[in-house]
Amino acid sequence: MKIIFIVFTSFLLACSGCSSSENTASQENIQIVTATFDHWSEPPSGNSEVPERGTNLSLTIKNWPDNLSPDYIIYKNRKSLSATIADTINGHAVITGKIIRSSARLPKTSETVSKSDRLVYSTTDGEKAYIEIANWESSSK
Repeated sequence: MKIIFIVFTSFLLACSGCSSSENTASQENIQIVTATFDHWSEPPSGNSEVPERGTNLSLTIKNWPDNLSPDYIIYKNRKSLSATIADTINGHAVITGKIIRSSARLPKTSETVSKSDRLVYSTTDGEKAYIEIANWESSSK
């Protein structure tokens, strides 16, 4: 009986010691308050025939923990070149990203992916996670 108790107690301690809800609990509380887009274009520059085209993205996020780092935003199957925390307004993080659809000036345009609209971020441990974005609004309303 003592052996079963010791084995069972060891198992419980091992399981509870390996799991940590520190990051999980805070990540579950993250909420996207607004998600806006703004399509832009510029005429071709110089000798190029390629117009500059893209989309600026902005997310206002409630309960964004300090230990998370935004990686990129996916909008309509296009991956932003990056995502950065641009500002904090009333305790809400404003994360921005830029999608480049065509450019003669930039060597890289935004990659097409087969994922739904989402914000992809990394934890301090290097793990990737995401939050799906259900509704986008035009910022030019």
